[in-house]
Amino acid sequence: MAKRPSARSMSSIVLVVLLGGVLVTQALQAVATHEPANKAAASAVSLIDFDRSAVLLEETMRVSSTQDLILNLAAECSILTELTTGGGGLTEDSASAFGQVNMNITIDGTPVPISTFDQDPDEEGVQTDDGTVTFCEREERRSITDEEDDGTDEEATYQRTKQANGWQWLALDVGNNYDDPENGNNIVEIVVNGYYDTGTAGRAVADAYVGQRILIAEPTHASVHEQILPVDENA
Repeated sequence: MAKRPSARSMSSIVLVVLLGGVLVTQALQAVATHEPANKAAASAVSLIDFDRSAVLLEETMRVSSTQDLILNLAAECSILTELTTGGGGLTEDSASAFGQVNMNITIDGTPVPISTFDQDPDEEGVQTDDGTVTFCEREERRSITDEEDDGTDEEATYQRTKQANGWQWLALDVGNNYDDPENGNNIVEIVVNGYYDTGTAGRAVADAYVGQRILIAEPTHASVHEQILPVDENA
């Protein structure tokens, strides 16, 4: 005949079951916390038609104080230009369109420079390079003159191309140089910013678009006191 469990044994069994339930609950809570990872990637496929500036990508990640980051950015970039000249009895006419899309990356609001060499000569340690890179640019001009003195014919052109370009930044000592304590210690926000510069004259149009894009932040450890300096052509 099976032995009936004692009250003490039953208490032990209940305690084990309760502890197991607590551990399972804690594990589920840990999974649901979604803490920022120590390696990050962000991507988007939405088409952005922006006027002067726009946030293209955002990501949050965890870093250590001395950790460096390799920031790889690739994006589709397109500039549309349209020129119209002549017609209406004009003997001379001209039109021009210029467009340029630049991008940079900030970590907790501080731009990541391309070269750590570019610093303010009057303020030690103040970076003057904001890390801006041109991803696409177009300039189109046209001038016409009526040689026969009978008025010019109207002419219109439209151009739109798209290409994918990329750039790579190196952010040194992220936890010390970029981390804003207001975000939480060792938690940083990485933002890709887009800027559009344009100019037109005459009957002209210039628009810019950014398409599919991706940012990968790769943790690394560069040499101690590493700096990003221009090449010495005399060396």
